[in-house]
Amino acid sequence: MKSQPKPGSAVAEPLWVIAAGLFVIAGILGYNGYRDLQRRAEEPVAPPRATPPAVAGRAVKLPATISPPTNDTAAATNIAKPTQPAGRTNRTTSPVRSDAVSLGAPAGTNAATNVISVPKARSDEPPLARIEHGHLILPGEIRGRSEFPIRGLTGVVRLRGTPPPEKLLPIDPTCSAILDRKIPHTRFYLVGADAGLADVFVYIRSGLKALRWAPPYQPLLINQVGCDFQPYIAGAQTGQTIRVRNSDPILHNVHATPVVGSNQEFNVAQPHRSADAIFGWQVPELFLRLKCDVHPWMFAYVSVLDHPFFGVTDANGNLRMLAPPPGRYEIEAIHRKAGSAVQTIDVEAGKDVAVQFTLDARP
Repeated sequence: MKSQPKPGSAVAEPLWVIAAGLFVIAGILGYNGYRDLQRRAEEPVAPPRATPPAVAGRAVKLPATISPPTNDTAAATNIAKPTQPAGRTNRTTSPVRSDAVSLGAPAGTNAATNVISVPKARSDEPPLARIEHGHLILPGEIRGRSEFPIRGLTGVVRLRGTPPPEKLLPIDPTCSAILDRKIPHTRFYLVGADAGLADVFVYIRSGLKALRWAPPYQPLLINQVGCDFQPYIAGAQTGQTIRVRNSDPILHNVHATPVVGSNQEFNVAQPHRSADAIFGWQVPELFLRLKCDVHPWMFAYVSVLDHPFFGVTDANGNLRMLAPPPGRYEIEAIHRKAGSAVQTIDVEAGKDVAVQFTLDARP
């Protein structure tokens, strides 16, 4: 058995020297590491890089606006990539340029983004009015009189007489399967409690000052669901974004057939889970028709106005819309089958307005 070297022997001395050297090296390395960390902590942190400003084809900021109480419409055509509704992350959206609206892909359209140019506002057009912070803001007036608190215009439209019976829709086997073989009816006359008539479009027909009204931000959404357009009757402003969605698991299409001015006709296919069709119009037109050529019983009607003072009656004929600034106006109620009626109303500052209409049933 080998004996261990005794302390102080010639063999033990080199071991102590090696151990001491390793201890010195470790101390030097530890000190250098500490100084490196200290220098990093003392260095100034570079500020984060700012997000590049929006350019053509991206979002453009507009004056804040508020839509009418019953107008689930809006969004100016200068909004790009609107926020997707919850639960629809698998849907692709098309950007909307500040000078354009999306109309499928007709002639003159950017096929990559389904965008078509529309005329910009001219320099000789009236000044811009808007809805902001709960007030109607009218330009070019004394400040004390230029801002009016938003008031409501409420009312009811009733049907007099007995409407003709609704007819069964000639749906195909594909839609029949979606609807669990329940055949829907036409919806010419939807009459609720106390003879209230639904789907009546009510709007200020005359009396407004020569102003341009900024369109609201929120888009009007029309959904193809259950082999039908929902809503059936709607309103929008000129320059406002309109979105049509296909929520059915089958092919639909959107075929717009305007008849007034430079409003452009278009036709775009909408397979299941395809992007929303995004579009808008620049010229007022009442009951502008949308249809699905794949299912010829499917229709929707959008009345496009150059101001925000309009509304559509609900299932019981009740109306709620934005009241115009103080003044005297003509207000009209129009139903696609029962015709129309006109009244004169006086709007006073700080007061709500109530109206009642009665329309006659027609064959």
